[in-house]
Amino acid sequence: MSRDSPVPASHPAPAGREATIVARRLDNCQTLEVTRTATDGARNTNSPLCGASWRAAKVLGYPRLIT
Repeated sequence: MSRDSPVPASHPAPAGREATIVARRLDNCQTLEVTRTATDGARNTNSPLCGASWRAAKVLGYPRLIT
């Protein structure tokens, strides 16, 4: 893993998928899904990360974000 990687060495990148089952209602090109968040171990940081993800999704034009 390179030093420039946003994922810390203690957290390997999520494995790729060959197939994914998605509910048809959510597979509409208008829903963004957050599959993983990582922190440095600080407490209560997941909610701000989800909030930042939602704000970024809105800026990108997504009306829905799921986790």
